[in-house]
Amino acid sequence: MKVISRSLLMPVILFVLVTAPFIRLSAQSRGLSVVGSNGIALTSFSNSYALVIGESRYTNGWPALPGVTGDTLAIKRLLEEQGFSVQILENVTSRDLRAGIENFFNRYGYDKDVRLLIYYAGHGQTLKLDNTRDMGYIVPIDAPVPTRDETGFKRLAIAMQQFDTWAKQIESRHVLFMFDSCFSGSIFATSRAAPGIIDYKIANPVRQFIASGGADEMVPDVSIFRRQVEAGLRNREADYNKDGYVSGSELGDFLQSTVVNYTNNSQHPQYGKIRDPNLDKGDFVFEVGRVPAPEVIPAPIMPPQPANAVFGYNGRTIPLPAPLTVKNLGSYEPGRGERIQKIILDSNYTAYAMIYWTNSGWYVRQGGRVFGPFSYVDYDNYYHSGTWSAQNGQGQYFVGSAGTTNGPISDPGIEAVRSVHNLDGRRLAYTADITNNQYILQNGLRREGPYDSLGNLHVAPVTGKIAYEYGDKGKNYLMIDGKTQGPFTYTHIIGWSSDGQKCAYQYTDGNDIMYIIYGGYSSYTSSSWSNSFAPDGKTLVFSEGTTLHLVSDTGFDRRIYARGSIRNWRISNDGRYAAYMYQDAAEQEWVVLVSPDGSQRQRTYGPFQKYTVSFSFSPNPEVFVCSGTEALTGQKVIYANDEKYAVSGDIAYPVPVFTAQEGKYAAFVADIGSSNILYTDSMIVAVDQKMGNTVLPDGTPVYWTRDDNYSIYLNIAYDRYGPFEYAANISDAGTIRWLMCGGGNMQLISIER
Repeated sequence: MKVISRSLLMPVILFVLVTAPFIRLSAQSRGLSVVGSNGIALTSFSNSYALVIGESRYTNGWPALPGVTGDTLAIKRLLEEQGFSVQILENVTSRDLRAGIENFFNRYGYDKDVRLLIYYAGHGQTLKLDNTRDMGYIVPIDAPVPTRDETGFKRLAIAMQQFDTWAKQIESRHVLFMFDSCFSGSIFATSRAAPGIIDYKIANPVRQFIASGGADEMVPDVSIFRRQVEAGLRNREADYNKDGYVSGSELGDFLQSTVVNYTNNSQHPQYGKIRDPNLDKGDFVFEVGRVPAPEVIPAPIMPPQPANAVFGYNGRTIPLPAPLTVKNLGSYEPGRGERIQKIILDSNYTAYAMIYWTNSGWYVRQGGRVFGPFSYVDYDNYYHSGTWSAQNGQGQYFVGSAGTTNGPISDPGIEAVRSVHNLDGRRLAYTADITNNQYILQNGLRREGPYDSLGNLHVAPVTGKIAYEYGDKGKNYLMIDGKTQGPFTYTHIIGWSSDGQKCAYQYTDGNDIMYIIYGGYSSYTSSSWSNSFAPDGKTLVFSEGTTLHLVSDTGFDRRIYARGSIRNWRISNDGRYAAYMYQDAAEQEWVVLVSPDGSQRQRTYGPFQKYTVSFSFSPNPEVFVCSGTEALTGQKVIYANDEKYAVSGDIAYPVPVFTAQEGKYAAFVADIGSSNILYTDSMIVAVDQKMGNTVLPDGTPVYWTRDDNYSIYLNIAYDRYGPFEYAANISDAGTIRWLMCGGGNMQLISIER
């Protein structure tokens, strides 16, 4: 693959007043008022203007730079978010480039109360002027390559010394020049000092410069520098002191750190101020918004429980039904050596498919019939409307669900079956490799294809609509409910809304800009994110740097801002609360509980040691539990809302337990002695071996255990029921159900107290 680089590429934001067709004007600018930590105003600006220059379609020997178009668009949007009126200058000759920059400065550069920002993206070049001096140039589209015509190049290219002259001529108080390229020919003094707090000095005049690389370094056409500029401002990652502002020095220091890291030490940004004592005292300022400081909860700590407080079983084993509601799904008499691996139920809890194995192979028992033996069976992780696929010793393929089976599939040339879905209880859709191509089949018949490559199917609930990704002739496409979109360089389907009407997906276009689409929402992003639907099935949630987005099915984007990079998040069942975990500059982790609409006070838990945090909501969103190892003391703790408890062992998974009146909770803990301990507000239970868990509405713990003979028992507080051969915990709309198999029966147990 050929990689095109910007040999000396510099991002510069310039404002130009030219009535030429290559100038595009954006929204009106707004001013900026900078307030110190003591609440006193430090300085203000009446307006903000920027000129973004992008040179990509070269005509005199230089290679084209297709990535520049996306860079200029992305920077334009970023600066508009910052309140700048942005002008775009694209693909212009030397004459028009000089005229555009000079007209920009003539229009705005003599107003002392405005701030200016200049961003250049295109080729750059460094030349030796003599044995001691280097000079950097930005390259307009008509400048020749200097190795072929050095005199012509110098006549048409714009030297960095010219920017030094312009910077000293204009009178605007704050001007920032940014160059997304390697930079040589020093017109500014580089800085390595750590940026300080915003104070009165920022009101002084300044001419600042940021370049994306040092001399003789190559800057790739896919600009990591541009992406990190976005991360530093839009995601607040460059706001080191969390005061709501990013200074030019903070941004330069941030870029110097992150770009070096993300380019594997091949690109070293430089930043500094002009070599002029009258223009190097201030600091350019961006307003990124202040995030509330962490509120550390001063709660009492309960010491670790003494050994005599740990209870065991009461010694009695109770046969079913006891206080349980039991539904028999059918008789099951296991054959010799049968070992159950999976039981799949349909959505009505009436039909099932049992997957098991013996010494002779794998089998599927379904609807009174047994299919097999198979050399293998693949099954998914869903208990309702689950599916399976299998291949027998003759190379024949079968697919099925709890209610229906297709097979053997007779299509000649079939090589593999993947991604099986039950569309409506009767029709099965799945992908298959057939004679070096990939198809989508329904009930054994080819429906769509052939494709070079094919991703997983995403079947919408309720409507049965289908979405998938596919590759064709080296390009990537999306198929959303029968409509093709693309080509794209990257695609990913997130999923369907719970009503089956709207599909969420993301893609990267030819300009290397990534978009996320859902309902009426469409936006680009500068960094990767984790994304999925909230419990309501209609709110798309994703994190992007320090921002958590909650996007409704109507396209409304509610944003929550963190003080560091968000690593994980949870949304309560009713959507009233959001919790997220972020990591600060010291790599300590914090958990923040907020209400997206701002109606409830924010809670902050931490700091914790990294990689020790776990947190979750109970079905009752009023109860929130998180755990971790405190960064300052090394103590392992569990928070239940505002209460904090110390524990003596390694915390596995805190599980909140709720009641409508009292808000009870529980947490599962692995003790130092390697026995599992179940804490609740009223009891502590020692649990042997492996366990699964859930809770009743009154706070009673329910869990299952396995003894030394691998027999399974269902436990409610201190009573246990069994033994069973197979157990599965099912959560469905707040109802607690257990699927138990053994003693000749398959039973669906609903637990109510």
